[in-house]
Amino acid sequence: MGFDPAPWPDLYRYARLVALYNKRSLTFPEDVLTAFAGVTSVLESSFDGGFISGLPQMFFDSALLWQPHQPLKRREALRDRSSIPSWSWIGWQGDLHSESWRSGYDYLRGNPDEEVDIDTEGREIRSPITWQTESCVEWFYSEFQNSQKYPIQVSSQHFRHSNPQETPPGWTIVNPEQGSAYYTHISDPNQGFWYPIPIAPSTPAPTSLCQPGFLHALTRRCTLTFGRTYTNRNASACKSCDLLTADGTWAGCLRLNIAQDTEVYYFGGEGRQCHLVQLSFGDVADIKVERVSFDEWYREGCKKERAAGRYRFVNVLWVEEMEGVVFRRALGRVLRRAWDEVAGDPVSVVFG
Repeated sequence: MGFDPAPWPDLYRYARLVALYNKRSLTFPEDVLTAFAGVTSVLESSFDGGFISGLPQMFFDSALLWQPHQPLKRREALRDRSSIPSWSWIGWQGDLHSESWRSGYDYLRGNPDEEVDIDTEGREIRSPITWQTESCVEWFYSEFQNSQKYPIQVSSQHFRHSNPQETPPGWTIVNPEQGSAYYTHISDPNQGFWYPIPIAPSTPAPTSLCQPGFLHALTRRCTLTFGRTYTNRNASACKSCDLLTADGTWAGCLRLNIAQDTEVYYFGGEGRQCHLVQLSFGDVADIKVERVSFDEWYREGCKKERAAGRYRFVNVLWVEEMEGVVFRRALGRVLRRAWDEVAGDPVSVVFG
């Protein structure tokens, strides 16, 4: 039937295509991007900046937040000594939790993950996704650890807080006097957006497959302690683990790449230390539709934090360091307040 992409960047569709594809097995794991290039070569016509090791550049902060739905297997190259990056989904084979990218498509009106109510006259009332990811790190990529670095442009956040009185060219605001105001773009007047986003030109310049192995950032780090494990069966089959401060106070959680408590060798068990690196800031409203994606939602420490109706956190990676490079072990969240108390000053970090 062919592949007819939207004239605007559809991160919702991208997330589901990746989740379907990533469960497949490859004869040579290092071919993971080449085998998916038929999809990305079509999508990049609407994604500003194309893709970096499978992650859309314009949504890079949100794209780094992918999570497993079931435990994943690390992809290792068979034909050469090249390394498939651990920070991208391409480095792991298995079932991904596509909803972990929800904060990236909060611009999209009418996506299936939205909260929908019916008013007294039987009309649908749609509410935007409240989960937001905010940049706090300037990212660079390189082919090798010490080769030339290139900046990553996260353009999707440029218009998030736009002024309705300053609508960008090509955009139209609908219902500006009502609380349900949204935007449309000349390229697809039937599609609604909660705020304008960058729209790539209709005839973009061709790009080559971009598969760097390393990320570079000036960011903050800290050490916390593993607490108890538990499972959010509404979101995944993987175990999650509490993160505690030195005095035992709840600070956050990780979704581990394991399904059974017997696999404690993966993280060392309760009471062991955990080294974390900051990726971005996060914020979400305390409403029903958002709860399923957050493993820690009903943990006692998290419930106290949401007393004001919002949950504010830092997106973090649990990393293992080898020869000056850190590698992803698991992704999670730490309370914004707790992070500010325990994280050190910014340092240069290389992700492999």
